[in-house]
Amino acid sequence: MRAADAWTMVHGLPGTTLMENAGLAVARALESRFGKERRVAILCGLGNNGGDGFVIARVLKSDWTRVYVIGDPEKIKGDARHHYDRLRKERARLQVTVIQNEAEWSEKAAEIGRCSLVVDALLGSGSLGEPRDLIALAIEGIRRERARGARVVSVDLPSGVPTDGGPFEWKTVEADLTVTFAAKKHALVFSPGSEMAGSVVVASIGIKDEALQFDDRGTRLFELEESDARAAFPARAKDSHKGDFGHVLIVAGSLGKAGAAVLAARGAFRTGAGLVTVVSVGEVCRIVTMAQPEVMTTSLGEGAELGDLPRAAGRIIEIAAGMDAVVIGPGLGRSEKTQELVLDVVARCPRPVVIDADGLYGLRPQTFSRIAQRDRPTVLTPHPGEMARLLGKENAAVQKDRVKAVHSAAAETRSTVVLKGRHTLIANTRSEVWLNPTGSSSLATAGTGDVLAGAIGAIVARGVLADVAAGAGVYIHGLAGERAGKRRPWGTVAGDVAEALPRVIASLGR
Repeated sequence: MRAADAWTMVHGLPGTTLMENAGLAVARALESRFGKERRVAILCGLGNNGGDGFVIARVLKSDWTRVYVIGDPEKIKGDARHHYDRLRKERARLQVTVIQNEAEWSEKAAEIGRCSLVVDALLGSGSLGEPRDLIALAIEGIRRERARGARVVSVDLPSGVPTDGGPFEWKTVEADLTVTFAAKKHALVFSPGSEMAGSVVVASIGIKDEALQFDDRGTRLFELEESDARAAFPARAKDSHKGDFGHVLIVAGSLGKAGAAVLAARGAFRTGAGLVTVVSVGEVCRIVTMAQPEVMTTSLGEGAELGDLPRAAGRIIEIAAGMDAVVIGPGLGRSEKTQELVLDVVARCPRPVVIDADGLYGLRPQTFSRIAQRDRPTVLTPHPGEMARLLGKENAAVQKDRVKAVHSAAAETRSTVVLKGRHTLIANTRSEVWLNPTGSSSLATAGTGDVLAGAIGAIVARGVLADVAAGAGVYIHGLAGERAGKRRPWGTVAGDVAEALPRVIASLGR
């Protein structure tokens, strides 16, 4: 955002105008959301975030507004100073109170407590580390007023939340509404900062999209939107037939884990696949046929897991040649023999492949080349534990920087990688990471990952680009989890998520 601000100012829009536009946007959001008949307290820091607050105070049409400058106003510089002076000049009757110590804060606490709306303009995207001294006192005061029933609106970010996301251990403002500028900041979409932001409104302040193209400045992070998912589901032609919607091969299941194959097949069908075939051991194939009669099956023999490696791998590749996409791994087993089969099949498979669950177990940095050298699209769908094993790291290291982990895995395997969990991430080979905003705790149950793998496989089978398919699959899968969870707040199972997919897809764009 600093680079985007600088680009915008170089190209003719001064900082004072950007600040004016930011303050106007917040004021309009306040009036739209809460009305004009409010007692408003605006708490301003000494930096640019405080400058936004001065603009808000000047343009807000509330009958009762108070401005509190936290710190020495002589330290206000640059664009913020311009708007502070303009506020004092144009609204001379507006009460502006300077608070420079704890005693002065205590003196004004009761007055602030009479406000029904508190605007947090203390710290913005330039702040670093734990707030201290007067700012920490003001943050504590805002938290106290919210606990008493006041509504809190934060400017750009809740004060104290680190801009670039990641864990923190100190207290921050907890907002009901955050009005941010040009684009969401990492902290507004990643935990724990996202929990502090309340509803988030992105306001345009004159920064063009061109200024937000990062080029060589790092990974580009996007948030998936409904339109991204909708693009993967065009209207069906009236004269279409099952062959138009892809044939998905699912290599899944082992003794005691037949359900994984059933759920992956169901996820593929419920996402619109025209045909689905499951390849597995005989016992799994029999269970699949009974549970989902629409699914075709091919047995590779009896046993707990897939049998003779060369014969089984050759047969799978032979079958895959007539398919549109392959999903491999759900419930397949983790024996050394099975893992070698997965690597062999994936390396030689002539079709797009989605590798999930047990299929990921044999992947290590030393085996990445067998994935990276493929000339067809590959999608990996690890959860954090699987990602840690894949990268040779601790689980905590993956969770500490999920963006870095998923970007690294995508680059090293030359694949699309889906890092599952809260705010699932999708990385492609163009240094882009997409964040999924959908989903709920209802997805925290056995088998939902199998449904997701089948769903992605179904979209890929229709010829959709791998990263687009992964993004669309994750988005609708999250919405299906939300829908299933509303019906059954406790006791949701993976089959409920699969059954919710068709209505979710039908609702896109409506």
